Amino acid sequence: MVTVVKPHKTRICIDPKDLNRAVKREHYPMRTVEEIMPHLPGAKIFTVLDAESGFWQIKLDQESSKLCTFNTPYGRYRFTRLPFGVKSAPEVFQRTMSQLLEGLTGAECIVDDVLVWGIDVPQHDERLYAVLNRIQSSGLKLNRSKCKLRMTEVSYVGHLLTKDGLKPDPEKFDETEFDVNFISQLPLTSSRVETFKLATADDPQLPQLKSVILIGWSLDRKDVPACVQDFWNIRDELAVVGDLVFKGNKLVVPRALQAEMLEKIHEAHLGITKCKQRARDVLFWIGMNKHIEDFVSQCTICNENKKSRGGRYPEIVKLTDWSSKTTITALKSVFARHGIPDEIMTDNGPQFSSTEFRRFSQAWEFTHRHQAQRIHNRMVKLKDQYRLSR
Repeated sequence: MVTVVKPHKTRICIDPKDLNRAVKREHYPMRTVEEIMPHLPGAKIFTVLDAESGFWQIKLDQESSKLCTFNTPYGRYRFTRLPFGVKSAPEVFQRTMSQLLEGLTGAECIVDDVLVWGIDVPQHDERLYAVLNRIQSSGLKLNRSKCKLRMTEVSYVGHLLTKDGLKPDPEKFDETEFDVNFISQLPLTSSRVETFKLATADDPQLPQLKSVILIGWSLDRKDVPACVQDFWNIRDELAVVGDLVFKGNKLVVPRALQAEMLEKIHEAHLGITKCKQRARDVLFWIGMNKHIEDFVSQCTICNENKKSRGGRYPEIVKLTDWSSKTTITALKSVFARHGIPDEIMTDNGPQFSSTEFRRFSQAWEFTHRHQAQRIHNRMVKLKDQYRLSR
């Protein structure tokens, strides 16, 4: 799950890389301003209507909703509306909006931005009335603060529509708000972001990769520069934001900083699997998984701990009381970090014998076993380990 902070609200997105590998993108054309301009002869009056929350207005069926499940410290949740992050979402939404406006004269749309135009005010208003009636009957909700009504020139998808034709939008000459917000989500200080930008510019691959991304990929891999062919299979996931390269929501790390990132990934001396999970949330480079495996397997401290304690690290959670509610909340937090186990063994404490805990185990689909003596022996061993690690 990824949060994108925008003015006055926070947008929740998911990064369903496993789901996206299985999803087949719809073959529905995504429109551009240049394609709709020939449909606007003599246009002088414009209105732009913005669909509130975009993709979230598309309801998911039960099967699709279950595929959009995500974990939190408070339990598992699933989207009932089309979430941001699913790779087929733009085409699905474009098709839905195009079908909504089908048959209406003087109305065009690019994703969630509806454009209504006319050669004069009466014609424009007649067309706008028809569009609003269609929108109202469909149940589509509009964002009033972003709607622009009866304008002689209007900003539309990065361009300025005027009575004299299409012009560049002067606001787009500045770095976009998206770039600023996206980069601000990185777990890096502003100075570290600058370090990444400089290292990206000096990298043997990334400047050429940025150029290919911005210009467009060739249809055949053999026509791509040799230095960026390693990225061919993930080309649809790559983007350039504020002089940095991203794979989805993950920052592509320049070669000069990869060793430093390995140090940071393993600074808590987690195992190979946990280090990979930690890195995959925010970072990417070609061969990262193999580099992590090699780095962790060669860690002197980890190897010494394996010899002395079998390589097992206890996770200790301090509870404010022994109630079932507090215990369940702590376990949910652990599950969010490590995944839901198949089985949990506990002693016979009242917090584990309660109806509330039984319902929790059923809802979260794990087996709960009471093993008082085994737990006692395990706790003695953990105390010995903790004494050694202090």
